[in-house]
Amino acid sequence: MCIRDSIKVTVNPKPTMSIATDSGDSSLCAGNSMLLTATGATQYSWTLGATVLGTSGTLTVSPTTTTTYDVVGTSAFGCVSDEADIPINVTPAPVVLVSSDYSQIPPGATVNLTATGANAYSWSPNTGLSSSTIPIITATPNSTTRYIVTGSSASGCDDTVSILIRVCLLYTSDAADDLLCV
Repeated sequence: MCIRDSIKVTVNPKPTMSIATDSGDSSLCAGNSMLLTATGATQYSWTLGATVLGTSGTLTVSPTTTTTYDVVGTSAFGCVSDEADIPINVTPAPVVLVSSDYSQIPPGATVNLTATGANAYSWSPNTGLSSSTIPIITATPNSTTRYIVTGSSASGCDDTVSILIRVCLLYTSDAADDLLCV
């Protein structure tokens, strides 16, 4: 007597993982954060070395140095993917410094402002400025003004600083010469 039985075997494939960033690029300026998104599975495990960082499909990272993040995914059938990784390259931000030859000036006077530490600059407010895009400018404010300068590095990282220039009237009173800043 012959018995014939058959067994149906279903082989489910391992998930194929992919990782994307919210910027579409894996470079990050120091001090900023980036959103990593894994796709290809139903459950996820993000790690940095032996440390588990998260178990959702997304992970927000803020590394201070170039760092590689790993993710493993599990399908609805319980199949585990190979590890996928993404190196995040951290670029240092510029350190912009700003100075002036005077912090207080009389109305109508000009003050020199100098920014250093970056490759490109953007000054604001630009009213009364000789230029808004070069590192050394002159300003002729009508009233006390806080000038803001953003410096950008060649890699596109920014730093923003400000300087306050007071416009002061010189007037004479009975007691002594006094300054009145406006």
